[in-house]
Amino acid sequence: MNGVLLLGPGVRERFEADLQQFGYATHAPPHAATIDDVGEAILELKRQAFGGIGAIAVGPAATLLLEAATVLPQLDGIVLFDVRVPAARPHYARMRAQILIHRAEQGSAMTADEVERLHEEARPGRVQIFDWSYPTANERFAIDPGTDADAIEAEIAWDRTRDFLTTALPELPSV
Repeated sequence: MNGVLLLGPGVRERFEADLQQFGYATHAPPHAATIDDVGEAILELKRQAFGGIGAIAVGPAATLLLEAATVLPQLDGIVLFDVRVPAARPHYARMRAQILIHRAEQGSAMTADEVERLHEEARPGRVQIFDWSYPTANERFAIDPGTDADAIEAEIAWDRTRDFLTTALPELPSV
């Protein structure tokens, strides 16, 4: 069973039931403010899951997770909503996890140019980065859709997230 770490306000409520329905173990630590906290949460999740490890994060937690992915090789795939460029410039070429970024263009998350720079900086590590832009969505559309259009975009984003995790997390060996 693969595991998915859930970080950020509203993430557990939005994604946990759907992830469990698809057979993922989940863990949402009550506090994850540092890379060490994320590392400890991954170790806790590893106790529940014996396959690949993914993570979904929103807002400041997404920014923390992006930075954490440069030093935590246990992560196989990360999904980021409303992510901003970390203040400290991490060495993205060290990342191993595949990355899916959901960007609402009505907000202050990463711009297309910043995502392109992330692609360039991560290229030596051969990290795959997938970037989806939602032109009419607000930045919290996946957790707290403010309009019918946001709700539709959130459903599309969830479908893309599920598909991404299905391919990003390693196949489990047959017994």
